[in-house]
Amino acid sequence: MMKIQIRTTVPEDLKALYLIQLDEEANWNAAFVNPDCKDFEFYFQKYNAHLSNPEILNLTAILDGEIVGSAAKFVLFGDVEITYWIDRKHWGKGIASILVRELLDRVQERPIAARIVADNIGSARVLEKNGFVKVGEEQGFSKVRNSAVTEWIYTI
Repeated sequence: MMKIQIRTTVPEDLKALYLIQLDEEANWNAAFVNPDCKDFEFYFQKYNAHLSNPEILNLTAILDGEIVGSAAKFVLFGDVEITYWIDRKHWGKGIASILVRELLDRVQERPIAARIVADNIGSARVLEKNGFVKVGEEQGFSKVRNSAVTEWIYTI
C-alpha cells in the first residue's frame, strides 16, 4: 500500500520541485506555465518568497522518501485558488487526489477555485473527486502550446 507523506514545503524541497516542473509533457498539460521557471535562480527566488507569504500555503508530497509533487493555495485578484503538480512518473497513482484533499482540509476559506486546460482530463478527475464543480470556461493563450486554449474553471 502506498504511503504518502504531506508536509508544508520547506526551502530544501525547492530543488526537487524545480526538477519535477521541467517535464515537457507536464508543461503541455498545465499549459499556463511561466517560461522563466526553467531558470533555477528565478524559480528558487519566486518560490522561496512564496514560502514566507501568509496568503500562500505550499505543500510537498513525499512517497518512499522521494518528493513526488506539490500543491499550493494562493490568492489571485482577490480569489482563493489552488494548483498542484505531480511528477509524471507518478501520474495515475492517486497522489494528486490525496494532495488536493489535504490542501482542502488545511484551507478553511471558501469558495476555492481551480483552473485547468480543458484537455487535461486527469486534472478534471482529481478536482471532481475532491468535490469541485465546473462552473465556467475561458479562452486564454498558452505560451507553452503557442496557441489559444480553453481553460475550465472549477470551484468548491
